[in-house]
Amino acid sequence: MKLISTLCFLLFFCVSFSQEVDNRLLDRFSRTELIELQNSDPNEYALITYALDNSIYFSNGTNPKSVGLKVIQRPSPNATYIDLGLTILDQNQYFKIEGEESILVVKSKWVLNHEMGKALNDEK
Repeated sequence: MKLISTLCFLLFFCVSFSQEVDNRLLDRFSRTELIELQNSDPNEYALITYALDNSIYFSNGTNPKSVGLKVIQRPSPNATYIDLGLTILDQNQYFKIEGEESILVVKSKWVLNHEMGKALNDEK
């Protein structure tokens, strides 16, 4: 019985860790957390993975709404929301780029989900 339990545990362990995760997410989440998220909420996992490449863009900052925004340094071209220490929220986030007339925009969960749905429909 002990042998069967051990074999079952090893099989579960191997199957769990054989799942692929985006390594860029490992800066914020453990591999175990990501695998658990893949299994328990695949839509959320898809969202945070999609957001790595699609959540950030720059906008012209001459808008009066740019006054009073948190000022940040321009991130590197391949920076992700995780690299910036940000979390995808239910609303868009806006940051003024230091020394520029640009705003960094981090898209909301709704926007990202909408884009993902549109991308899936375009593939069909």
